[in-house]
Amino acid sequence: MKIKNINWVIFLAIFACNTEKNQDTNSKQVHIDENFTIELPANHTTGYRWQLENMKSINTIDSIGYSYTVADSIVQGADGVEIWNFKAVKKGVDTLKFVYAKPWEKSTQSTQTKSIIVQVK
Repeated sequence: MKIKNINWVIFLAIFACNTEKNQDTNSKQVHIDENFTIELPANHTTGYRWQLENMKSINTIDSIGYSYTVADSIVQGADGVEIWNFKAVKKGVDTLKFVYAKPWEKSTQSTQTKSIIVQVK
């Protein structure tokens, strides 16, 4: 019985570590009418893209642009950066929820998530 309990504790510890590794939360403070960017590491050659899950529920900021830049354009398959541009339009707090997934797959599973709490002053 003790061995089963120890295995269960080890499983939970490993699961907790993996969950924390794949989920990331940051915060950002901006002022009304201020433009700001969010940079997320990505590699489009894998088919994965960052997707903003909850833009329809955000009311303090507007999305004003998006671009992808490859870190080393000489090397095929090199990592890059997705640059998301936003503008603060209303005082308040919102959370941007990004999911790193293949856009054409309907699975809710992703390799990473990132939440950014934005406070507009």
